[in-house]
Amino acid sequence: MSYFKYNIKDRGEVIIDRIKNGENCGIITDAGMPCISDPGADLVRQCLDEDIDVRVIPGPVALISALAISGMNTTKFYFEGFLNTQLKNRIERLEKIKYIDTTLIFYASPHKIIGDLNSMYKIFGDRSISVVKEITKINESVMRFSLLDSIEYYTNNKPKGEYVVLVEGYVEPSNQDFVSIDDAIDMVSKFVKDGEKPIEAIKFVSIQTGISKRELYKVYVDN
Repeated sequence: MSYFKYNIKDRGEVIIDRIKNGENCGIITDAGMPCISDPGADLVRQCLDEDIDVRVIPGPVALISALAISGMNTTKFYFEGFLNTQLKNRIERLEKIKYIDTTLIFYASPHKIIGDLNSMYKIFGDRSISVVKEITKINESVMRFSLLDSIEYYTNNKPKGEYVVLVEGYVEPSNQDFVSIDDAIDMVSKFVKDGEKPIEAIKFVSIQTGISKRELYKVYVDN
């Protein structure tokens, strides 16, 4: 019986009724661990609300498998899952987790990954990442980039399959990481060239460099 996010309520009620009538039910998926960033979590909640016994058989978890082969820091990590499809909400969420200093793990679909990577670059700056595709399947691969290089790659190579994106955690800037105002304005200009409104580009660059939006705006307008 298929069970997915668009039929959770109706199909969930059918499943619950069948269990109450004496049947057993198992949740399986074609990839990854059921109930992790998966509609199965809703069915589990429904069962628990109805005092139905729920047990787990450990299976492959995409985020853990990807972390193990990513080459990223595995000591500590933060799992975000899928980012919001709405740009405004996605940006707001990335701003909230920008300063987490452990490996960040995201899920991404082939239709959304370029937008996700662009948003990460705007908020995080050009961090190191690993992109793990199609874990345990014939086309499994691990690719390591900078965020900027990954955007260029997937713009020129159509994404296919399901992805786990692992991003380097926040690192406190050192004196060597100082960005001059001229370099910052170049960054603003690049964002504008890529289609961003100047005020949004200035906001993103201010977040990345620590240079105030007012100073960036003044220099940008004067140029």
